[in-house]
Amino acid sequence: MHAYTLDGKPQHEVENKSGGGTRPTTIRDMKKLELLPSVTGVLDIFENPAINIWKQNQITKAAYEYLDLSVNAHDKRLLVSYDDYHSYVISEAFKPSRDALDVGSSIHDAIEAYFNHGSYNDIDVTVDAGTFKISEFVEPTLELLRSEGIEVTDSEITLVNVKEGYAGRCDCAFKSTDFTKQGIGDFKTCGNLPTKPYQFHPTQIAAYYKAKYGDFPKKKDGACGFNLYIGKNRPGEVKIFWYDWEELKSEWRLFESALHIWRYLRNYDPRKTA
Repeated sequence: MHAYTLDGKPQHEVENKSGGGTRPTTIRDMKKLELLPSVTGVLDIFENPAINIWKQNQITKAAYEYLDLSVNAHDKRLLVSYDDYHSYVISEAFKPSRDALDVGSSIHDAIEAYFNHGSYNDIDVTVDAGTFKISEFVEPTLELLRSEGIEVTDSEITLVNVKEGYAGRCDCAFKSTDFTKQGIGDFKTCGNLPTKPYQFHPTQIAAYYKAKYGDFPKKKDGACGFNLYIGKNRPGEVKIFWYDWEELKSEWRLFESALHIWRYLRNYDPRKTA
């Protein structure tokens, strides 16, 4: 479980006193250490039908491929224990997701390096379509930001809303080059570019905005946010979705409701620890 201290330090893992090393943070740890939930952790209380269907398909595919491998190889793979079979199928089912996460992290790291240091290491990354230089993903992203008049003022920032009891890490805060807008932006890597923002992505932007700026100002003050999607299947494909102040306020109401539900289900109100 992703969690943060009141001063914004990540506490996603805690010391494993029984076996040494560390283990994932649990809600019990959060209560004991008075930690804050992450933005994505709060939103995880909602079911996402599209993700659930994808998970089911991945597991079914891995199970089928295991059966096909066993029959064709004429071995005794089908005679393994249930625990071994379960571990194998789950591991194989989500290997593409882990690989995609690695590529996405590399792209994010390169973008962060550019904004923080002015350059990045142009490493090779391998996706379904082949092996490419990471610049083939990063440069179109930077060009789109420039064409949209976006000037990044803070990159990879941890934001804490002690009053509402949550925290999280977003890709950037920005202002427009004509000084008419300011807000929060987040980069998302994906297989194919979406026709509309994915579920809860605008909600995350609203939560980060609230944590960064404290409130949603009047329309004339230019409060806004964006998600910029970076396609991994075809290097060079990028797409941006903007959210104006009205959309942000609407998405904030959704996140605020999620906070109430999260506190109830977890029997824990982080605001009382602040």
